[in-house]
Amino acid sequence: MTGVQTCALPICFPVTITNNGALEAQKAREWVSPHDFGAVGDADASGVFGTNDSAAFALLEAAFTGVAVNLQGKIYLVNSPIPHANQYFNGSFVVAAATTDDQPVLAAFGRDSLKSNTFVPRQFPSSTLTWAAGNYNTAFGADTMVNNTTGRRNTAIGANAFNQNSAGFYNTVVGAWAAYSNTIGNYNTVVGNQSLQYNTIGNNNTVVGEGSLVASVSGSNNVVIGDTAAVSVASGNRNIAIGSQALKTTTFALNDTIAIGYQALSYTVTGSLNLAIGNYTLGANTSGSNNLAIGGNNTAIGANAGSGITTFDNTTSVGYNAQPTASNEVKLGDTNVQTINLGNGLKIDIASILAAPAGTPIVVRVSGGIKYISV
Repeated sequence: MTGVQTCALPICFPVTITNNGALEAQKAREWVSPHDFGAVGDADASGVFGTNDSAAFALLEAAFTGVAVNLQGKIYLVNSPIPHANQYFNGSFVVAAATTDDQPVLAAFGRDSLKSNTFVPRQFPSSTLTWAAGNYNTAFGADTMVNNTTGRRNTAIGANAFNQNSAGFYNTVVGAWAAYSNTIGNYNTVVGNQSLQYNTIGNNNTVVGEGSLVASVSGSNNVVIGDTAAVSVASGNRNIAIGSQALKTTTFALNDTIAIGYQALSYTVTGSLNLAIGNYTLGANTSGSNNLAIGGNNTAIGANAGSGITTFDNTTSVGYNAQPTASNEVKLGDTNVQTINLGNGLKIDIASILAAPAGTPIVVRVSGGIKYISV
């Protein structure tokens, strides 16, 4: 056996001449052919039919690493892991008895993006994995998803976006430093510079807006839309903040709160179970809970309530089709409401009041232990 070096630009191969002549056959080519090592390449795309070429590629990769290998337009049936020590082109691999999820489908653009990604096929049917790990990831941007190992079906766009993720899956992240600290959080949709930046394990969050929900570490099931909305919420769950700076100041765990409007509930620190709809609503609340505030100068609660207001101010409309007739007025219900029950048996009989002659005084009467107001 004789050791020589042969060059066929652009690649130089160290060649050891053996009896089988497989390596010597490469001397006159710029690329390596798997057929010289016994590969057949007659597989179908399903991986069910064809000759298993794993042994042939094992021989090839034992002889060559980092060189161009021309698959010559064929599909090769192999065992997992798929050959990866060389630059394979003009063909494809299929894992024996695999599904389409067992094929690596990855895209990385930018310095060190997807640098640590580890593709682990499902190896159906023997594997316990439901899906292949480290697959169907797309990373665009410098240092994007740089620490991802087995996380799958993630899309990250932006410098340092999703940088620390290791195993999180089904996340969509767009924006520089967006979801930067996420490690195992799943099903998050994040759009905006630094949005959800410090989340590590939170799941099912939808966050849109520059710096929104940036401090949340473990919060889940939140919907936050707006510039710096819920920017300081650390671990709250099931919150909805829509509007620039809505829920801005909250720093502790905040749960089950809805803030819609510019700076709605913006100074709430610890209060939960609040509902605020409208610009600045409950803006001064710091620790109160179970509050309801709807509206700006006018408040309307109920289907069609206050729908006729055009220029009135400081009105409150409560109930179906409740329509105030002037500013500084409280309207309960529509014209079909005949009785207002105030509790403890105290009732206002509107029909009697409306039927009373002008100037008739209103008194409170007690009948059978039931209090009511009539004329």
